[in-house]
Amino acid sequence: VLTDEMFKADWADAQARVGDSATMDDLLRNDRQRLHDAFVRLVFAGIGNDPSTANVVVNITVDEETLREEAERRDAEAAGEEAPARRTDDAVRRAATRRCESESGRAISPSDALDFAIAGHIRLFVMNTKTRDFTASAKTRLFTGALRRGIMIRDRHCTGPGCDTPSWHCQADHIIRSADGGETSSTNGGPGCGPCHRHKTRLENLGLWPPPP
Repeated sequence: VLTDEMFKADWADAQARVGDSATMDDLLRNDRQRLHDAFVRLVFAGIGNDPSTANVVVNITVDEETLREEAERRDAEAAGEEAPARRTDDAVRRAATRRCESESGRAISPSDALDFAIAGHIRLFVMNTKTRDFTASAKTRLFTGALRRGIMIRDRHCTGPGCDTPSWHCQADHIIRSADGGETSSTNGGPGCGPCHRHKTRLENLGLWPPPP
């Protein structure tokens, strides 16, 4: 329905600019662009405060690694630094573990997925690709805004053991990950550089993190 409305609006715009001789080439958006814009509108309708759209639910599946890579790229870009190189995983492994798509399987750009996650609550599903078991967290937000800045100001360096990477080169990371019940709060967040975060993730996957008291 939304894409039909958008097509009518685009066609009316083309006729207003070109006249009755308008053709499909005069439209400002193609079918794929209208589909993307309709999807974005649905997402933000679902996370907004408008009672008329409160029941709109859009499910997005994105793996944590893809989302984190996009956040690192955007942070580097904002700081005027070179973005970290994307991992060049084995194609078979990447296809089995990397996902960024709508419930119907339509591919979504990591940039859009990050925008949606920042703007509204997300529910993180962590799946074991071998056993197909999964755990689901409660709805949570990424560390953003004042909360993220506060963590970086409070903890001036990476919280990895012996690491002195300045916090402005780190991501705000969950000390206890969301999948294990960790909250997105100041007491459960700290700066983590890329190498320390990857090491911590390996320990989590092995059941060795958090360490015993």
